Parts: sequence; structure tokens; C-alpha cells
Amino acid sequence: MTVTIEEKIERAEWFRQLLFANDEIETFDLEVPVREAFREVGFSVDDETPGGRDGGIPLDDETIILEITGRRKGVRPHKIDKMDDHVQDAKAAGYCENGTGLLVYNAHRKKDPESRPLNPSNFTEKLDDYGYKFITSLQVYQMLSLYKEGEIDTADIEAKLTGEELIIRFGDQPKKTGSAEFESRIDSLQSRLDNLL
Repeated sequence: MTVTIEEKIERAEWFRQLLFANDEIETFDLEVPVREAFREVGFSVDDETPGGRDGGIPLDDETIILEITGRRKGVRPHKIDKMDDHVQDAKAAGYCENGTGLLVYNAHRKKDPESRPLNPSNFTEKLDDYGYKFITSLQVYQMLSLYKEGEIDTADIEAKLTGEELIIRFGDQPKKTGSAEFESRIDSLQSRLDNLL
């Protein structure tokens, strides 16, 4: 099945939810785009369990349990405890033997993605105690962008997910994320499409 340019543009726009969505807006979801982003970069990703984990990424040596959330303010450390509950539940249910957690957070979601503050000092100790990782949804978007540009591959991403760093980052933040840049890309793609026709 051939994917049209319009379908690619629509999918790219859909992934912008990673920048602004939270877990409370029914029509503007965060969990589904996060799982899809990890699938898009080459991982097998299991769906959420009702009232439990928000997904799972089975790897060779471990399974990453996802806790995905967003809010208007900063990171709430109790989400790490909630993630640990999901990891322990996954182990008890036989979903995984060697489970670990990844907290995907869209903090300060109402602010411009390039100017969102992140103060990890109020939650890194707890992450370290559990041995879990943290990534912002902005960095998930950056990961997806770099993958699509051929700058990183699945092995690079897995190395970040399983590495020593508690806070996962993928290069610099996107250069532009505003609607003007997106419209510029659409115009450019439309121009190329017109030239092909």
C-alpha cells in the first residue's frame, strides 16, 4: 500500500499531539501517540492495560513499562510511585520478569515547547532509587524527528532507553515547532507535489 504525501502530512500533524496533549483530553490524547512513536522507530509496543500500565516495550533483557502523563505544571514525583506500582503489577501478572519503568511526561504543556522549564532535582532521586528513566514527550517527538531524518536508528534509541542516564534526551530541541514552520513545510510539500503532477 502506497502512502500519499497528504497521508504523511496528516500523520506528522497527528504526532504533534506529543507536544501539547495530556492524559485528560479525550480528543487530544498523549498515550496513543507515545506508543505509536516508539513503534514508528522500530520497537514492538504493547498496549495499555485498563487501570494499569500505559504500555510496555519488550526488549531482549528487560521490558520497559510505560507511565504516560501530561499536565499544565511541572513533574509530580508521585507519578514515579504509580509507575512502580505498574512495574510490580506487571511482574506479578507474569507479563515480564525483568521490568523497568519509563515515565513519559508532558510538563508545562500549555507553554511553547522550546521554553518549557524542567527541574529534575525534585524527582531524580526517586527515579534513581527505583532505577527508572524519565523522558519528556517533547524528547519523544525529537527522537521521532531524528529517526525520520536518519540521524539515529533503533539501536541508538535502545541504548538511550537502557543506558545509565536517568533523564533521556535526544539532541537539541526541535528548531521550530510553531504553526508557521508547519505551514511552511506543507507549502513546500504541496509545491513538490504540484511539480510532480
